[in-house]
Amino acid sequence: MTNTLTLHAEKTTALLLKIVAGLLVAGLISNYLKYSLGYTSIMGLVPMFSLSGEFTVPSLFSTLILWASAALLWFIAISDKYAAHKNSFYWKVLSCVFLFLGLDELLTIHENFARIEPFLSRYIHVFSKF
Repeated sequence: MTNTLTLHAEKTTALLLKIVAGLLVAGLISNYLKYSLGYTSIMGLVPMFSLSGEFTVPSLFSTLILWASAALLWFIAISDKYAAHKNSFYWKVLSCVFLFLGLDELLTIHENFARIEPFLSRYIHVFSKF
């Protein structure tokens, strides 16, 4: 059984750049409406396309890109396994890392660590003296 996946670099890059350009324009319009004209929400679209916010369309796009990368890395691992290479494990680990990065982007896991930073900073300064 042969696993084959063909992606054309030029077409894929062009599509992703168009999506990024569209999100950038939407984000700029969102910032203009919010900061220049004072609209905080036009049917929910202003915060939805914010480039600095969480739970927005640009952050969803980032999550999907990370998960697509995880899927491609998993596909490489499976293809590598059938090709009798021993690097399949490392591709799977890398795929899991990208899967976690996508979850972190979607669920803002790293933001929750800011809550324990004051507690940890007391101990980090103690260890820096050694």
